[in-house]
Amino acid sequence: MCRIIFISLLLLLYSCKVKKTSITMEKHPYELVIEDYYEKYKDDINKYDVFEFEDASIEGETLNKYNILPHTAYSFYVPRVTYHKSDFPTDYIKYKNKIFFLIGENIQNINNRPFNEVIECLDSLNMLDSTTVKIELGLLKPEEAKYRKTVKFNNLEAVFYIMCKDKPHKIKKRIRSSTYLFFDTKRFQNVCD
Repeated sequence: MCRIIFISLLLLLYSCKVKKTSITMEKHPYELVIEDYYEKYKDDINKYDVFEFEDASIEGETLNKYNILPHTAYSFYVPRVTYHKSDFPTDYIKYKNKIFFLIGENIQNINNRPFNEVIECLDSLNMLDSTTVKIELGLLKPEEAKYRKTVKFNNLEAVFYIMCKDKPHKIKKRIRSSTYLFFDTKRFQNVCD
């Protein structure tokens, strides 16, 4: 009888420990930023379905900088024969029927999607313009090229998030701006103190 009680207590303690661990698991900072954006910027969430999420953090700095920018019908990516990580999405996060394309020099592909899956998603949203790559591969003459229409995005505003590297799960600052916020350590030097 004592053995049954002991085993029952062990199972109960183990189940409590497992439950506690699963509750306190921290989310990836990208997911925290996206959830925050979704909750705080409802006008953008209601108006747009696709967003660009950039990790603009700099190695060796004490801060991480992320930004989210809505995409419009005129937003698209131009694939190149050789592309740079900061120019083209390498992954995406789906959150409550919205898509956030991950882009940036230091981006971490948290879903580990194959690149062709990212391309297929972009293509399904009509967000690819292959004109440049066709010219680079010699499949199209430059004088025959018809480029997609682009517009200036003066009315779109990005939201920039600042987080401390030593506390990557706490948002320290949000800044909404229609101009790109370059990483300036003097401007943010006291944020993580």
